[in-house]
Amino acid sequence: MKIKSILALLMTVLMMFSLAACGGDGDTNTTDAPQVESTTAPATEAPTEAAPEPVAVGDVTIEYLRAEKYAPFENGETILVYCKFTNNSTEETSAYKTLYLTAKCNGETVQEMDYLEDDRPEGFLDYAKTIAPGESIEIFYTLDYVDGVIDITIQDLYNTIPEKLEFSIDASAL
Repeated sequence: MKIKSILALLMTVLMMFSLAACGGDGDTNTTDAPQVESTTAPATEAPTEAAPEPVAVGDVTIEYLRAEKYAPFENGETILVYCKFTNNSTEETSAYKTLYLTAKCNGETVQEMDYLEDDRPEGFLDYAKTIAPGESIEIFYTLDYVDGVIDITIQDLYNTIPEKLEFSIDASAL
């Protein structure tokens, strides 16, 4: 029985590393991200257009709120895609455990961005926070900056539920 527990723990750790974006610092600590004072210009938000309706994806609801350009370092810009995550289940969960984002621009995959600890925007690890049943939290996904229209899909982690949130943002308008 102990071997099964160790194997399950090892597989969980391996899965976490496989889901992590390249370039991370390897820190798997899910505590609050440090407060970061930015010396760059404030982030700009995309013009508000008709936002898609919130979508129930299994036992959670996801709602697109806004997108912003974020430039934590001199030669790199990213896009923060803000969403409202609501836990409609009877158990605690997190966006990290239930949802998956894909983004494409002109048919090419836009990579999710990871930050070195000093460059993380405030709230970076909120998607991994455990949320009680009936509660909501604002989370964001980080994408490499590309100039153009980015088509975004947020669906369940295992792609077994047909409902998904789909919308587009024009990164050049950020």
